[in-house]
Amino acid sequence: MATIRTGLRASQAREPRLSKEAAGNPRAGWILSLGAALWGAVFSVASALYPWSVANGRLFTSLMAVAVALITTCVATAYLRGLDGRVLWKAALTALLWPAMCVALDFLVLSLRPPRLSLGEYVQTTGLLYLMIPVIVLGLCYQRVRVEPARTADGIKG
Repeated sequence: MATIRTGLRASQAREPRLSKEAAGNPRAGWILSLGAALWGAVFSVASALYPWSVANGRLFTSLMAVAVALITTCVATAYLRGLDGRVLWKAALTALLWPAMCVALDFLVLSLRPPRLSLGEYVQTTGLLYLMIPVIVLGLCYQRVRVEPARTADGIKG
């Protein structure tokens, strides 16, 4: 066997690879990063649309609902792609963590600057929209769990 200067065989000198189990279990950092990205995108849209909330609150709320649904679908799809194993359990925990993160980050930002919204207005315009996150994440997860075994059994998965 060829040895490298470190005295290790060539097969031992390669970078360590993640086991199948470790590769299918996103670390907490990935989950938190996606949650922060979700909040950041929603917050950016809300900030951009804020002038409309003054003129037409219903239009603002409707546009925010569409934005939250679209952003959550994109982020949840990226998250669910990397999962295997106990997918439903992991998705359920994430579905509870992300809205909690969004509300906590909203309160942090609202506490750092003069509030444009009262707590009641916040709940009516933005806070309740975060309830869509668990519904979307779990819906996508259920679809994946239900469809993947059938696709694999049919030989379609590739």
